[in-house]
Amino acid sequence: MAREDTDAPAPYRPVSLLFTLGAPFLIIAAMALWFLLDPFGLRVRYDPDESWQQYPSTSYPAKGMKITQVDRTRADTFDPADAAVTDGALEISFAVLRGFPLTGPGSIVERDPTSIVIPESILALDGREIIVQGYMMPIDFEDNSTNEFILSPMLAENYYEQSPQLNDWIEVKMESGKRTPYLQDALCRVRGTIKVAVVYEDGVAVGLYQMTATQVESIFGQ
Repeated sequence: MAREDTDAPAPYRPVSLLFTLGAPFLIIAAMALWFLLDPFGLRVRYDPDESWQQYPSTSYPAKGMKITQVDRTRADTFDPADAAVTDGALEISFAVLRGFPLTGPGSIVERDPTSIVIPESILALDGREIIVQGYMMPIDFEDNSTNEFILSPMLAENYYEQSPQLNDWIEVKMESGKRTPYLQDALCRVRGTIKVAVVYEDGVAVGLYQMTATQVESIFGQ
């Protein structure tokens, strides 16, 4: 009578081994899919069309906000005469400033100046004193202060979501070379005189909005 080989692998062992090796990959794939779908809005993003009053009073007011498709038609219905006025300054949102399309890929516009069409409602802001809210990205930085910075409706790390256009930021310089504290990752309120004109370097448009600021403050008092 032949002796039974008790050391022989059971028929199901190859299947069990395959599942054991493949399970981590399945878990990683499921986690990646969950992150991409983001059903509960957990990723840190900022919707430029949301009013600042809806932000939580935390160190990072952009938490929980989702980026929506930018409405590039808002400037068509905007009238400066209808804007709110605070101490003589117009309250203007980035939703309006970026509310019209520009040609060209990303922030680089075609060399042909006639390709850039700025709505009359936006041109009417040229030389006006305005108040606008956004996030600081310093150009000049010294002793935790700056006298020149980019004001943007989004935190810098959120630009992986979409490429900016020329009307998606303002180049800000402080009045008379004054310095202001650098408000890192804090939604701030900037007051000053805006200039609306295309800036060219080597025949390429590199900017649209410039501002001479008189006041910068954090909305949440940070």
